[in-house]
Amino acid sequence: MGLSGNVRLELYDYKGTLREVLADGYFESGEYSLDFDLPAGLYFCRINAGMYNDVQKFGITY
Repeated sequence: MGLSGNVRLELYDYKGTLREVLADGYFESGEYSLDFDLPAGLYFCRINAGMYNDVQKFGITY
């Protein structure tokens, strides 16, 4: 995170259904990581942090 502030990180499946809220709260600036298990498939991760909003697509294969 480039700046401190409120951050919300959401995980969606390929249908657009919200699967999990991975982070929702105030974070100091810095680097963060998450570990979680997901079944194989296509996912979207959405981040809202102040004025910054983005959606990234990723796939998991085994």
